[in-house]
Amino acid sequence: MKIIARVCIFVLPLLAWADSWTDPSTGIVWDYTVKDGFARINGCSCKTGELVIPAEVDSHPVSSIGRFAFENCDGLTSVTISEGVTSIENNAFYVCSGLRSVTIHEGVTNIGYQAFAYSSLVSVVLPSSLVSIGDWAFESCEKLVAVEIPCGTTDIGRD
Repeated sequence: MKIIARVCIFVLPLLAWADSWTDPSTGIVWDYTVKDGFARINGCSCKTGELVIPAEVDSHPVSSIGRFAFENCDGLTSVTISEGVTSIENNAFYVCSGLRSVTIHEGVTNIGYQAFAYSSLVSVVLPSSLVSIGDWAFESCEKLVAVEIPCGTTDIGRD
């Protein structure tokens, strides 16, 4: 009796990949993941001062800032999130104790769970495109006295 073995090999399409890119104008090295042609920022080499999240990295439009992307970046003092970004994921700027101001441009629809928790935010500008604010997004931001929530925001988490 002859036994014939067949081996099946399945080739799955590449769904996402991680990479780094150096912005030639700033010298900042951005860590990112690409899925469906859109980049998610996972961190960068700039951990101090003012930071502008770019609209694109390595020719990929930036759609989100990943979970824990800038966790414990105590040296960040201000962040500007460019147009085109639609989501600030959970804990993106968690425990950035030096972070005092955030400007979020139009297009962002979601701010995740504890996105800015335990920062030193004094001011934050929320866009009219914002739909959802996750639980404890601004937890223990003791210097943040007031936040103007846009009329179109329909899902507001706790705290």
